[in-house]
Amino acid sequence: PLEGTLQGGDGIFLSAEKRGEIELIFEELIKEEIEHTLKLSEKINEDLFGILPRLCRQEPSLVDGISREVLWQAMVFEIQPQLELKDMGRKR
Repeated sequence: PLEGTLQGGDGIFLSAEKRGEIELIFEELIKEEIEHTLKLSEKINEDLFGILPRLCRQEPSLVDGISREVLWQAMVFEIQPQLELKDMGRKR
């Protein structure tokens, strides 16, 4: 989940529908950037997000005896950002 602030100039008002459209656009952009970074991580065989150390701390029995390289190559990620924009800074 993500949260952001939408700030516009004087007199700018976005309907709930328009705000929802903008949220979907940002969700897709964020998803694409994360997926691109994960592909880059796989290509260079490097954990750019620091996922493996957290996995090792939180689920040690899951990773016990498996090399970092095998773990990294076996991971499958599903990216589903949920963005909520808060409309701020407008005059009513």
